[in-house]
Amino acid sequence: MATTHSLDELGDRRSSSESRSKQKERKTVGENKAMIGARYGYDFVDLITMAIILKAGSMMKEDELFSCEISKEDATAGKFDDIVFRYTYKGTRTILKIQVKHRTKNQEVSLQELMETSFTESFALIKYFKSFRDQYTPSNEKQIFVLCTNVQLENDAVEWLEKVHPNDVCNVFDPIGATYYRFRKISEVEPRHSNCIANALKKASESYRLADILANHIYGQKELVLYTKNPQRNPLLSKYNNAIVRHMMEYSEARKAIHIKHNFRTNADRNVVNFRKQFEAAYTEIAICSLKKTDQDLAAENFDVYGDIAKKAIKTNDPNKIIERIRNIAENSILEHFPTDIVTDEDVNLFFDKFLIVCDTFSTDDLPSKIAENWRCSNICKPTELVCSLEMEKYMEGLHRMVSKWMRSSPNLPTTLEAKHVEEIIKKVQLHQKYLLLKKASNKYIEDHLTQSLEAKPESLREKPLYKFLAPSDPATNVTKPDIFTFLTPYNSQFSSMIILQTFQLLERDVDQIFFIDINTIEKEKQIILDMCEFFEDPLVMNSPT
Repeated sequence: MATTHSLDELGDRRSSSESRSKQKERKTVGENKAMIGARYGYDFVDLITMAIILKAGSMMKEDELFSCEISKEDATAGKFDDIVFRYTYKGTRTILKIQVKHRTKNQEVSLQELMETSFTESFALIKYFKSFRDQYTPSNEKQIFVLCTNVQLENDAVEWLEKVHPNDVCNVFDPIGATYYRFRKISEVEPRHSNCIANALKKASESYRLADILANHIYGQKELVLYTKNPQRNPLLSKYNNAIVRHMMEYSEARKAIHIKHNFRTNADRNVVNFRKQFEAAYTEIAICSLKKTDQDLAAENFDVYGDIAKKAIKTNDPNKIIERIRNIAENSILEHFPTDIVTDEDVNLFFDKFLIVCDTFSTDDLPSKIAENWRCSNICKPTELVCSLEMEKYMEGLHRMVSKWMRSSPNLPTTLEAKHVEEIIKKVQLHQKYLLLKKASNKYIEDHLTQSLEAKPESLREKPLYKFLAPSDPATNVTKPDIFTFLTPYNSQFSSMIILQTFQLLERDVDQIFFIDINTIEKEKQIILDMCEFFEDPLVMNSPT
């Protein structure tokens, strides 16, 4: 994170270089907003977290039974570990697991990126699908898995998606200016198209990939390397070598060769049955694709997988070792299983239902000011206007500092932010907001005091009731007039001040100073001071770490 500077430091720099300060003051509003993110080094994840915390504060005001937990770098969420927001709002328990990806604004996300087969690629769906399957269990909680990015999706990717507006989720993400997409379910894709996204997810499973490898090697008469000192040569074959030998291989003494085990096609074990279907489909696809196009339709209907396999022997890099393993495994009845991550249409549709792409958010330059604006318009603060960019920067810096403090207060991640902590953060930010309000009201108070006197025209005021009200004390009647008067008038403060000024000059009262103060300004100051005093008396604030 970039080094931050206090306002005192900024003030020292300004006093040492007045010309530089004047140049800063002449910057446009857009430039000042852009400075906010850059100056304090806001991370995109932190900005999203800040928006969620403020939204939690707003939801807290709307529902007195609201509760929540917010955590970052939560290992229980797998690939969705950046931010986890658990909350109960109006009786509904929801958990948002969010992975945040930021990139240069002009770099859109393409369909090719979504379909990448490498688990290291930022937008590869297969890693999010696998993470979803590893952790999802049906429950009473509404579970949403979110991929959040600041950039748009390319048209070729949008073709497989539908734009949605899930209100229960948008009330969290709307403040960041996002667009929402869900993948269209398999049945919703036009029949003339195969759902390439769904197929890609199915093919990403270990079960499919292992079946495909075995089918390719057996059909093409390639050597299977099951036992090797270098497992990385083919990790899946090495990982499931014993299952392959136990359930698929047998040695024919007559033919002196290794073949597919006859029992493989009749084995009723559920794990074997599921894998056998994957293997048969993969083998059929490879065999049909190798034929000429004119023969494919006929062959697909009549193709006999095991009839074709029976013509071939299984080649291995070390047949003697495989034969020994076949005998030992059979004698010892070692239980070995194939992969269990077979992907069905139902699995894909469930992921499509729970997975949400939140994209095209405001940029990191714009987000701080947008978050501040959302804060000002929310139900957790009084409407106000931050009067200059420096105050806006300080406002956002304070919020960022408090969020960072809570999130990094424990060396053991994740650090959980509960509803009571959100309430404390909200109150601390409110204190800063009240300070800004008081500062603004005080400036108005001083400006009113410095208003220049206007020329008096006493002739027009002699008959006014105000003349008698403000007349000097009369010693004969022993009537003493107060030194402070309250003047109620339908006119604005400037016009009323003119009347009072002229009346005092008409009376020639012996006064040292005359102040013309807008009563609304005084009332605002009184309320702000009362709010601040109440804030400092709050036990939650007094007992919190500073």
